[in-house]
Amino acid sequence: MLLSILIGGKNDNYAADSNGRGGVCKRLELTLNKMIDNLRRLGKDDIEVVVCDWGSESKISDSLVKERHPNIKFVYVSPDIAKKYNGRASYSIVHPYNVSFRHSKGEYVIFWDSDCFMPYEEIENLYNFVKGLSDRKEKKFYQGSRFHIPRSGYVDALSYK
Repeated sequence: MLLSILIGGKNDNYAADSNGRGGVCKRLELTLNKMIDNLRRLGKDDIEVVVCDWGSESKISDSLVKERHPNIKFVYVSPDIAKKYNGRASYSIVHPYNVSFRHSKGEYVIFWDSDCFMPYEEIENLYNFVKGLSDRKEKKFYQGSRFHIPRSGYVDALSYK
């Protein structure tokens, strides 16, 4: 496996507005479904996405993903186990990243915010950049454009390109 993209998340409505709209889970839903679309368009089998579902009552894979993709795997950590590691916080990003990292197989690994998505052209650029690194064995960083999904952005989420 060449590239692993690691995403940690929880299916809850954290940061929703007073009407219950725009929570992190809605932005995560958009992120994952756009990632699936982008992977399908890219058509490479040496890129994977590992999603650590950290303490969700309702699994991300069951409720937020419209269609499965063979290069996306979900690692579920139950609420009981997640509570032991969260400390006083309701969510700890460090632990999901560590779990997803342990389940990844990529030569190169990128941590991805659960409420951001990368347009197809940037996924393609990232893949080509990493492929070039693999050929040369140089170690460099890549900064690609990404879009933070605004709280109101989930309403017409699938219209994002």
